Amino acid sequence: MQVNLPPKLGEPGASSTLVVIENLDHENYRVVWTTADHPYFLLHAKRWQSLSVDEDTGKTKFENFEVFSGILAYLVRFFVGAKLRLAFEAVADALKKRAEES
Repeated sequence: MQVNLPPKLGEPGASSTLVVIENLDHENYRVVWTTADHPYFLLHAKRWQSLSVDEDTGKTKFENFEVFSGILAYLVRFFVGAKLRLAFEAVADALKKRAEES
């Protein structure tokens, strides 16, 4: 997976990470993956993402939940936590836009 922090194409900060998809649920539009390029005790991340229809508005609802663990998790939060939140928001906006075009 290639990521950009901050989430803008063409800007410095692109990096890659190896992830393993643990669950891909096409019927319910959900995916779960974990990082696989660091020893588990150093840094491990697990992310859940799903798309659904908001019952009240009829619009697409995107949910993203990520858990970091390991002794480097606090450093990730301190040094790139704000940039990760921006990246998550950019992904959510792009997914919602794409889903609502259909």
